[in-house]
Amino acid sequence: MPVGGVFNLSNVLDSSKFKPTRVLIAVCIVWILVLLYTVRYTEVLMLAGFWKMDPEFCTTNGLNTAILYITTGSHLFSPINAYFIMQNSLGIILNDSAKISLDSWSIVPYVRSTFSTDVDIRWDSKETYEHFFPSKQSMECFPYLGKLKFTTKEGSISAIYYKDSDASDV
Repeated sequence: MPVGGVFNLSNVLDSSKFKPTRVLIAVCIVWILVLLYTVRYTEVLMLAGFWKMDPEFCTTNGLNTAILYITTGSHLFSPINAYFIMQNSLGIILNDSAKISLDSWSIVPYVRSTFSTDVDIRWDSKETYEHFFPSKQSMECFPYLGKLKFTTKEGSISAIYYKDSDASDV
């Protein structure tokens, strides 16, 4: 409460001008922002690391191996940096970095056994992998199982990955 450019402490301490509802609203807003930050940070930490494709899924889909690396990113609200490698009997069919945008957040990812979101994968190269790994998919994360499942909009599963905890700790 500046008076003539000087801060007047008596106006702040004057109980007739004190508004507890404003303080409560401000505290609630700060609490919600901290909660959103914490939730997003938890999601990013759960996703970060090396992921190997399920061997049975690889065999069924004609792949020898598939690896996904997800970084923690530079900013919690920006797309997540990832690197995909897939190989079949003819050689490497996917070797590209990408940015993965999460379209939604879970409210409590560390409490629930799963959280899912729509993802938009933007490849860094000009290559297109739409015929076997579409850019727009749904991703379901099972943190307690260390499992990621990508599903196309048509409902077919395009990838099942399991977290490689040994490689992720390096």
